[in-house]
Amino acid sequence: MNQKYVKKFIVCVLALIMGCGFLNAEKKSKFSLFVYSGASVPAYPEGFNNFYNSSFNVGTGFGVALSSRLTFQAAANFYCFYPREAYSKYIYFGDSRIELPGKGLYQGDHFFAFYNIFAELKFAINNRRLSPYLIAGAGASIRRRVVGGYIGVDGSYLDIGTSVFYSVEGGIGLEYHIDKEITFFLEAATTYSFFKKEGGNTGVIPLKIGIIHHL
Repeated sequence: MNQKYVKKFIVCVLALIMGCGFLNAEKKSKFSLFVYSGASVPAYPEGFNNFYNSSFNVGTGFGVALSSRLTFQAAANFYCFYPREAYSKYIYFGDSRIELPGKGLYQGDHFFAFYNIFAELKFAINNRRLSPYLIAGAGASIRRRVVGGYIGVDGSYLDIGTSVFYSVEGGIGLEYHIDKEITFFLEAATTYSFFKKEGGNTGVIPLKIGIIHHL
């Protein structure tokens, strides 16, 4: 065989071996998908925090690694706040006051449902198996408010509309890398929303637990 072609063959084999080594599992994936759930705690203003219960939340998104430590993420999240129980123990007829039995008259309720879309930057403190990180982002939120009231099981509800506003967030988290494809994470953040009507700005503290799949 011609030595020229032998050399080319050897070079190609070596290049293939090196290429396989470069593309194998030692290389960290650039793209990832994640899902999570958790609780969202109402916060500031004080009235909103005191009147509403914590909410269950769910979310999903994707990430693109910009470097070994910096990741861009886009996430969509949903959560809904329901009010704490509110009853009236008394009804009034002129100057007369009548005490109601049991808990009394349920005053009615209304809930806020939030749909959020965020763009985020996540910075890993280190590249070890257990890695803390910082996260910050901004996005748009859609809020739906429903009001109603009832006595016993009878009642009616009214959807009084939706509004779109802007939100910012920031927080800390902790990742545990099971292997090069699967990562678990815990995250605590605070989200601040800007809207002018129906009570002013509202804050939320979302606590998340989720899983990341590196593609």
